[in-house]
Amino acid sequence: MSLTTDYTEVYAVPGQNSIIDTINPDTGLTSVYGRTEADVLEREPGAVRMTWEAWQAAAVARQQTPIRWEITTERKYQEMLEVLPPAYWSGGAFLVGEPWDHCMATGRPRFAAYVERSGRYYTANRPVTMTELKAEMSR
Repeated sequence: MSLTTDYTEVYAVPGQNSIIDTINPDTGLTSVYGRTEADVLEREPGAVRMTWEAWQAAAVARQQTPIRWEITTERKYQEMLEVLPPAYWSGGAFLVGEPWDHCMATGRPRFAAYVERSGRYYTANRPVTMTELKAEMSR
């Protein structure tokens, strides 16, 4: 039997943020439920078989879009600040305390981000890492 690290192919729906399952190279079946390709396509008609590297490269491209700051309300800013202790907080900018996901390129956690500047409130259009938020705040 192959080790999980030997599983180099996956089933996934292009554009989605998670795979359906890895493919056991010894059996050709999915790793978790032992499904055939026909079984996978019946449940997920948009699924395709691809390499882990191809899926990861597409995920990295989706995650690394430019950060845009969109206007939000003071109420939403306060609500998100109080929902959990911030993962990071500095000068009116903070990361909501629970990661949204992890960066496929670096493995670092990504969080919803908020900032207050001159009495106006903003949220990032996508989850950001702490490194990204610090870089944004130094501009």
